[in-house]
Amino acid sequence: MIVNCPQCGTKHTIQKIDPNSTYYCTKCNSIIMSGGKLRIASGGSAQVEIKTKYYALRIISTFLQILAYIVGAVGIILSIFGSSRFPVAGTLGPLLFAIIGLFISVIAFIVLLAQAEIIKLFIDVEANTRAIEINTRPKNT
Repeated sequence: MIVNCPQCGTKHTIQKIDPNSTYYCTKCNSIIMSGGKLRIASGGSAQVEIKTKYYALRIISTFLQILAYIVGAVGIILSIFGSSRFPVAGTLGPLLFAIIGLFISVIAFIVLLAQAEIIKLFIDVEANTRAIEINTRPKNT
């Protein structure tokens, strides 16, 4: 578990928490943890830094984000430059092709980006839930 000092902010790694021990900051000598409970800073923020899990989901999310930008850029470029070469009857055909292509590209971009953000949201919810559980864990006696 990584714990930040509430006074100076120094990061400390505690491998095994002993509920009967008091942990002090090595830099400013203030109490970090006493009796298995974390000391909360004056701002009321939790002092445990949660290491996130689900590396595969984060990779998938990043891939979807990159794919969204590629699909959006390629779709816009093809819609604009491809409309003049597309054999559609009349003068309104290429303009209609460009508008429909732009609309579909923007929708595809938004959908892919939203999927990437939803995956990140689920990861953040899990990390926050775990942080709440750790910070509100009852004292072992």
